Amino acid sequence: MGPYVHTGVICGPDGKLDQYWQTHMRKMLDGFQNRLPALSQATLAIGKELGISLRGWVVAEQGLRNYVVTKHNEANDDVLSTVLAEVQARGLLDGMHIHRNSNNLAFLPAGLSKRLAVQEWLRRDREVNGERPVLGFGDSITDLGFMDKCHLWATPARSQLARLVGSVIND
Repeated sequence: MGPYVHTGVICGPDGKLDQYWQTHMRKMLDGFQNRLPALSQATLAIGKELGISLRGWVVAEQGLRNYVVTKHNEANDDVLSTVLAEVQARGLLDGMHIHRNSNNLAFLPAGLSKRLAVQEWLRRDREVNGERPVLGFGDSITDLGFMDKCHLWATPARSQLARLVGSVIND
């Protein structure tokens, strides 16, 4: 399996697009196809109103719009918190979840997640191979969703996830 960044796409061992998952994602993301570009434009406009230099785009995979990414052109990642607060205050994120990691602010439709794709892949794998050990590797807090489906997981020492765990055990 080769899931992409937020698993709008699953590829088989042969590298070919998994048509079952693609059909599922097309149905799930249908209502977001026009909304995502509008959300990206609104987020950039909010940045401009606030005097914050932003860049952003809609991530599309296999011809399907998946989610919005916004990054800042400033010296401090905290400006994205200001932008996020205003986007939320305007009610633009209904039915979506947020991924935030340093200079990365992403708005994702609720049904787009690594966890759901991993669940599907593991279901299929168990049908063929039975239960077997599953290892998961991730670096961000949003990876915990799929890592929870694994028997053992690991994260890089200087990742967002490692900093979170470190803040809990070092306090």
